[in-house]
Amino acid sequence: MNVLILIFIILLSLQIVLALFAWGLRRELEKKYSFATGEGKEPAEVIEEYYKDGNTKFRIIASDEIVEPAFAESDLLIINKNKIYKKDLYTNFYIIFQAELTKSDYKILRILGNFQSFVFILEIAVFVLANTITTNFKEIILYVAIAIQIFSFILTLIGFIQIDGLLDDTMTISKSLLKLDDVEEARALGLKSDLRYSVFEYPFEVVWRIVQFLR
Repeated sequence: MNVLILIFIILLSLQIVLALFAWGLRRELEKKYSFATGEGKEPAEVIEEYYKDGNTKFRIIASDEIVEPAFAESDLLIINKNKIYKKDLYTNFYIIFQAELTKSDYKILRILGNFQSFVFILEIAVFVLANTITTNFKEIILYVAIAIQIFSFILTLIGFIQIDGLLDDTMTISKSLLKLDDVEEARALGLKSDLRYSVFEYPFEVVWRIVQFLR
């Protein structure tokens, strides 16, 4: 029994450590990649050129209620109106990244974060239940909690694979639209690599949603 509890705590700690790493990394991205691009394009210009592609079908709205440069929903791109005229690599790359995310090919990736958060809450709830009951089912419930944790890692692996494909597409489009030179391309590759870890942030998404609900 104690071994099962220890396994759960180790796996939970790993989830939280990865989330801390990913959350801290993403908080630094805007500052880390705030380099102006050689072409000096603004996101408004980039999206205009992006929209010339006949396969582009998403709608665009501007908002001041999001923190990131843009946020993707199904066939809808929400752009931060306060960052629409910034010319740095991070803002332009991130908006292209979110524009690609609006596509139906990445539907799973758009909803994955919510599903990961639900599974994370479920694993903790089942673990708490296992430690509050005194019946013979306690050990079985602990096994269920660990199985849910393993499922959570599988979901994260799926997200990691999907976001890799999305970022490859983003990189290809960014090189073309932003006319990146060799130095800028190297920086964009660094940004692409750092953005992959956002799929590990789901434990903090739970906290963030609770805070937003209580505000």
